[in-house]
Amino acid sequence: MIPSCRLLVAIALLLMPSAGARTEETGTVKGTVTSGPARQGVADAVVMIEGPTVGGGTARVTMNQQHEAFAPHVLGVAVGTTVDFPNGDPVLHNVFSTSPAKRFDLGMYGQGETRNVIFDSPGVVLVRCNVHPRMTGYIVVHSNPYVAVTDAQGSYTITGVPPGTYDARIWHEELSGRTAPVKVFDGRVTPLDFVLARTSAWTHE
Repeated sequence: MIPSCRLLVAIALLLMPSAGARTEETGTVKGTVTSGPARQGVADAVVMIEGPTVGGGTARVTMNQQHEAFAPHVLGVAVGTTVDFPNGDPVLHNVFSTSPAKRFDLGMYGQGETRNVIFDSPGVVLVRCNVHPRMTGYIVVHSNPYVAVTDAQGSYTITGVPPGTYDARIWHEELSGRTAPVKVFDGRVTPLDFVLARTSAWTHE
């Protein structure tokens, strides 16, 4: 027997998601890192959200070799990220690191060539060139993808953070690392600014 229209409607309603149901939203942490009495923006500071855990990363990013310098100077990546090191200079480079978080040596290679490394352990990796000792770069490998590097004005934004209470940690090659608590809410932007100094004096706002 063919079901009545009323029964078909009832079945359809049962299969539809509840009006109150929703997938879990995420929040954003956004702010600036500044230093000194003039509150100047601090570039290349790495801001990391500690706590949320996710599976291994599959991201791929690039650290160029241009004008005998690494560009960008600092990268913040999640564990499992592949970093490409293209040589854009008309000279040979040899990218290597002796940092405990990742030891590698890509050997000598010329302009137009690219070699890469998978960063599979958290930590700070100092990247150098055997040919040009003044060339240095940093790759800060975090345990999750909730990491960002400040721009020239000291601004950063970390999106897609699961709701919860965490610690935000800052790394900078010259300023002391610090942490501050942060609470992330569904669908909201949580402001978190830092004012850092070259001494132990510091505040977060």
